[in-house]
Amino acid sequence: MSLRTSEVCWVPLSDPGFEHLRLRQSEVESEANGAIVRVLDGKALRIGYSIQVDAAWCLRRAEIAIEGGA
Repeated sequence: MSLRTSEVCWVPLSDPGFEHLRLRQSEVESEANGAIVRVLDGKALRIGYSIQVDAAWCLRRAEIAIEGGA
């Protein structure tokens, strides 16, 4: 079973921050893990996410964690 990993980072044009995404893919499943960091209304906000799908891209698991912003 081969495993491919891709990573990408980008910054939004609309407000301060960045996003990082790591995508791991095999013949039987794929998993995306990422983090979004932004400053909204002068407050830092971090959103972490993980999404796992099977070979047909049917959702198997999704998690999200939000910190800050309050």
